[in-house]
Amino acid sequence: MIDLKINNEEILTLQKRIKEFEEERELIRFIQHEINAPLGAMNGFTQILNEDYENGKELIPRLYSLSRKITSVNEVMKTFYKSKEELSAEASKKRTSKLAEIIKENSEIFLPNLKNREIQIYHRNEAFSKVNYELTDMLLGTIIGDTVKWNPEGEIAKFAINDKDEFYEILFENYYGKEMIHSNIGLNSGLGTKIIDYCIKKTGFEIEHYKEKMIDPSLYSKVRKIGKIIQPIKDSSKIIGLHGTKIVIPKVL
Repeated sequence: MIDLKINNEEILTLQKRIKEFEEERELIRFIQHEINAPLGAMNGFTQILNEDYENGKELIPRLYSLSRKITSVNEVMKTFYKSKEELSAEASKKRTSKLAEIIKENSEIFLPNLKNREIQIYHRNEAFSKVNYELTDMLLGTIIGDTVKWNPEGEIAKFAINDKDEFYEILFENYYGKEMIHSNIGLNSGLGTKIIDYCIKKTGFEIEHYKEKMIDPSLYSKVRKIGKIIQPIKDSSKIIGLHGTKIVIPKVL
């Protein structure tokens, strides 16, 4: 009877190789090769067996060996992704907690009217123009964006600059499908654009930028208006706006 059990040594070797990859893209390419190569060989062997079983039957042990190889790869990847999901959930929890602490510590700076359910942000160099926001959700994008722009040495700015992936991930978690109203959010550093790019990237929706910082609406039938929003839009769930606009990360693309 041919042994069909998974080869533990093979799994250990695969696990060791997986840890060497810094980027998931490289890992996926490696896994594709580890599965596609045996599959290709198996197809070839199967064809030979079908055409001439007597002369090809010595290939059967190799066929089983290749099958075990694919099973091993699948087993390792299941463990890898399960571990990754658990780590991701834990990291997300820590990030959210960290951000909450920063907001709490700096509340008097950028949440002066929290009790009145509105935020007043006074911008230097803009004649102290006042912007009021209804605090239906904690508008992290607005708060952090302005803090990064106007207080680059602040804790939130450092967090956004030093932990970019975590920063955008928090914004995505908090803003997917929600409104983010802002005025010049991180305009100097292009932070607003980066946030939207990241959120759209997470939804698998690609955009193109033009000189006017706009997306070409002709490319996407579900994007009704891009850029400056100068009048109320009935269905704002399909709007993507950039600097100086009402921003909504679309739920349905």
